[in-house]
Amino acid sequence: MVAEAYDILLDLTLGETYETLGLPAPLEFLPQDERQVVSRYFAALQASRLQDEFFNEALRFLAFHEHPADLERFLELVGGERRFALQAHLEAWADRHL
Repeated sequence: MVAEAYDILLDLTLGETYETLGLPAPLEFLPQDERQVVSRYFAALQASRLQDEFFNEALRFLAFHEHPADLERFLELVGGERRFALQAHLEAWADRHL
């Protein structure tokens, strides 16, 4: 549920928001910056999803909203012990899509 809330918030705020919300940068009105919101989204995803689902959703987000700090946070959450699982996930994805 928390991951879905962050997903909706980020969908609303990371795109062109002036026409939908009447604000050019709505995250300026939150007590944390955009990177903190994305970091909390990743943490919520990781806590509420199976590993492959977490990888899929986080990687889909990163594909559309590329930012080096977000990629770093994702890799921190994955941690060293799950890097091989991430690599296997990416290889399986590449086999299916290439």
